[in-house]
Amino acid sequence: MQTTALVKTSALGYLLALVISLLLYGLGLWLLEKRFSRSTEPSSTALPERWLILQWFSTAWLWCQWMIQNAASLYVYLPRQLSFEELFLSIAVICAALALIFAWGGGPIQTIIRRKINIHDIRSATLIDLVFGMILFTRALSMSMIPLSTTWVFLGLLAGRELALVARLHQSSPGQAIKQLAKDLFKASVGVGVSLAVASSLQLVLM
Repeated sequence: MQTTALVKTSALGYLLALVISLLLYGLGLWLLEKRFSRSTEPSSTALPERWLILQWFSTAWLWCQWMIQNAASLYVYLPRQLSFEELFLSIAVICAALALIFAWGGGPIQTIIRRKINIHDIRSATLIDLVFGMILFTRALSMSMIPLSTTWVFLGLLAGRELALVARLHQSSPGQAIKQLAKDLFKASVGVGVSLAVASSLQLVLM
């Protein structure tokens, strides 16, 4: 029952992020992206210091919200009352996952990210961090008992952004963009299946 509910809320999270991203980038943020894509500044070192500071804050904001949602995704499968050993083990699993993500340079999701429009510009990345963190924070405020999959929310955000920028900036064809987004969804579906299997196995061990 929990697994079914998690899948449903994750799908809703994808759609929510898709709609929000489409609106934000389609109505206004595309103007900034257009400016960034035409910038002659060669690297982040040439950017004004305010962008570097904003990037640090936006990344910290996003990681806080990411940790909250992913911890909730783990704890929803565990007993309501945890012993110290169970709490320590669960925190160790989260920290180990973070360490692996850093060691892998962002993990397989980076392959998807690198294909997106203007993604290498630090200012574009800062906007994505802010929007992603905002969506996760809004979800946390809803106090739902079933957490979202942050992977699906992120893919929804990237999908909405990509479709909006394709429509506004014409840097790719709609058909190519939709085909690539379909591939991203398939890869994410496989990843979510594996994650659910691992979480269910951990529940059986602790129960």
